[in-house]
Amino acid sequence: VDTIAPSVSYVTGADNNGTYKADDVLALSVRFNEAVTVNTDNGAPQLTLTVGDNSTYAVNYDSGSGTQYLNFPYTVQAEHNSSDLDYAATTSLDANGATIVDVAGNAATLTLASPGATNSLGSFKNYVIDTTAPTMVVSVSPNVDGTTSNDATLAVTFESSEVTTDFAT
Repeated sequence: VDTIAPSVSYVTGADNNGTYKADDVLALSVRFNEAVTVNTDNGAPQLTLTVGDNSTYAVNYDSGSGTQYLNFPYTVQAEHNSSDLDYAATTSLDANGATIVDVAGNAATLTLASPGATNSLGSFKNYVIDTTAPTMVVSVSPNVDGTTSNDATLAVTFESSEVTTDFAT
């Protein structure tokens, strides 16, 4: 007799730590302490991520029914930015009309660890989401009125809004 509800062990991702841009896909997974079955007849589970200042994004369940891992592929959207991607709250896993049960039919407890705490996505992975293109300010010194001679020396300065690589003038 099994009367114990399955619960979330942790949330993680299959991709390497690093920086991701718009249209990149991260394979996120919610691991339960035992195999669970998902019935999506009335909806699909969602995992709500923090993707900016006071901004969240719900990622839909994709696969994993019958295993301990439920998969939520997150496609990075334009204007999503995060220095360490994590879900929004302990209530960020929502059945959303679906049922998540163990083999005995016990409904899963969907409470997650606090964002940033042990067993959270942010504690397992360091996913930086950066969809903001850097800006460049170009200045010339001395400031000239448009007339120079062949022997004039001008200093050109390029100032980027963020660290850049492979910059060529």
